[in-house]
Amino acid sequence: MKGLRSLYTLVFILLNALAFGQTATIKGRVTDETGKAVIGAFVYVDNKPLASTNTDGTYTLQTLPGELTITFRFIGFKDVSIVRNVAAGDVAVVDMRLTSKAIETGTANVYGVRGGDKGIVSIDPRVVSRIATPGGTVEDIIKTMQGVVANNELSSQYSVRGGSYDENLVYINDIEVYRPFLVRSGQQEGLSFINPDMVSGINFSAGGFEARYGDKMSSVLDIQYRRPTRFGGSASASILGFTGQLEGTAFKNRFTFLVGGRQRTTQYLLNSLDTKGNYRPSAADIQGQFTFDFTENLQLQYLGSYAQNKYRVVPTNRETTFGTLNEALRLQIYFDGQETNSFDTYMSAFSLVWRANKNWLMKFITSGFKSTEVENSDVLGQYYLNDVETDFGSDDFGQSSALVGVGSFLTHNRNTLQSYIYNVEHKSYLTINKHYLVYGIKWQHEEFNDKLSEWRYIDSADFSVPSGNDDIIKLQDVLKTNITLSSNRFMGYVQDSYSDTTTKGHIWSATAGVRANYWSVNQQLVISPRVQLALTPKWKPDTIIRANKKTGLMDTIVHPKTWQFRLAGGFYYQPPFYRELRNLQGVLNTDIRAQRSIHIIAGTDHYFTVWKRDFKLSVEAYYKFLHDLIPYEIDNVRIRYYADNLASGYATGIDARVNGEFVKG
Repeated sequence: MKGLRSLYTLVFILLNALAFGQTATIKGRVTDETGKAVIGAFVYVDNKPLASTNTDGTYTLQTLPGELTITFRFIGFKDVSIVRNVAAGDVAVVDMRLTSKAIETGTANVYGVRGGDKGIVSIDPRVVSRIATPGGTVEDIIKTMQGVVANNELSSQYSVRGGSYDENLVYINDIEVYRPFLVRSGQQEGLSFINPDMVSGINFSAGGFEARYGDKMSSVLDIQYRRPTRFGGSASASILGFTGQLEGTAFKNRFTFLVGGRQRTTQYLLNSLDTKGNYRPSAADIQGQFTFDFTENLQLQYLGSYAQNKYRVVPTNRETTFGTLNEALRLQIYFDGQETNSFDTYMSAFSLVWRANKNWLMKFITSGFKSTEVENSDVLGQYYLNDVETDFGSDDFGQSSALVGVGSFLTHNRNTLQSYIYNVEHKSYLTINKHYLVYGIKWQHEEFNDKLSEWRYIDSADFSVPSGNDDIIKLQDVLKTNITLSSNRFMGYVQDSYSDTTTKGHIWSATAGVRANYWSVNQQLVISPRVQLALTPKWKPDTIIRANKKTGLMDTIVHPKTWQFRLAGGFYYQPPFYRELRNLQGVLNTDIRAQRSIHIIAGTDHYFTVWKRDFKLSVEAYYKFLHDLIPYEIDNVRIRYYADNLASGYATGIDARVNGEFVKG
């Protein structure tokens, strides 16, 4: 049965891999009447927003093949729609020139402007539903990216280029998301915060990211939830749970809503583990995004979320056989007791977006995050280690033949952590000629109430037996704390992006910025300058012009034999968060300094054709110099820090990735 299940799994994965190749690429540049790049214009395919233009007005998106309606939309310009027919594997170039329109109050569409995305990989959100994974999360896609490593398929945590799980930034609609603190293993985690059914855009950077992103050392995952254009919904169910979402508009599209709910259990997966028991994990959440346009240039958006993750297991036994053919051992463990954990998180955020004029957009954000995490565990175990009969001619082959050792242990946990995080933030996006200026300031207040009571007792081969006149039985890994911490952070950044085209058609861009961070606990101010450069040479592409039988128009299909080159570098400080402050004994070190990483990254993308099929090769070489590091111990996905700047080091390597139509069609 195991072999048959493995075969089914392999066939399913191959079918999904085949589905990945059945996409088409649409790219181009959006300009105004004067030929100037339009920054932040949204590109819709069949009424779904799939991309927005960069600082040079360019965009790229992945979509399913067929007859597509492509719509370009931006405030102050008339919407333009065209119909194109693209086949799987095609790269269609669709440039568009928008014309201005008179601004009328009433129906309004105000969007956040995004620019300077050099070195950031955009991912089609629909890919999430095509990959067979236990969680079905956006992070499952991130784990397949260059430089990303994960050691637990049940966890949404990942490390990037030598970093820890705590070194990754995650944003939803420009709002930073915080991960749980007490989770020990992936099987306890439940749902990822990001709801894939609500996502319209996924951008990821494995390093060398811009100053507008926050203070972490490894990566950025930038998620955008979509704004609905009509009423609709979807639902799906399986033995692992169900998901559903509902969206729509009202008041002539001035009000939109997007609500998603999920329920998931990994009970059937966990029952296949070596540790047998009564597993009762349950995770559920509900998220909502509501947007209201007061005028053409003023928008209010609310994003709220509540998640409840519960994990309960009553272990009964565990049996594992290991060793060689000539010398095999069997470990049998019998359990009593149970483990119960709960993780409740709340998030609420308001965003007020105001477009002062055609070239200046301002965003005011206030958000609150609350997390209550509880771990209760009392597990008593007794183990037996036996020799296993390895003689094929014996009637007892594969059975336990002799007792090697016996022992027992007891683990106890009573841990509670409450976290409160509040933010007030302002961001501005300003276009001046060929410059795209972004700046922002932020105040963040944090409160933590931490109670730890955990210990282990081990009695194995007289390990804990008192000796001499000492009649005290000693416990191991004892933690007893009751900590309250309150702090404030002040952050700010400014960056400028410039893009231009040479007389020969080469497109180049440069982004330079600096951000600052001050933390009231250690009273340290850190300054982080960062730079990104990009060059896209215009070398002669292989262009095919063919008639579209359905529309009667001429389609331009480009199989580009081009390159793009990138260079990025800068300082990336990571001021400590609560977890880095607490050492292995449960004591806080408030004198700890920010960890620092200096990034140097060079990369290239090469588009080429083999077997009359399109491929893309992406290569990045990186070097990270690391200083004032805080060492840690990691067990599964649990991280325990030493709470002191004891180490320095470096991380270097080359990542390569090839995407393309490996299977024709």
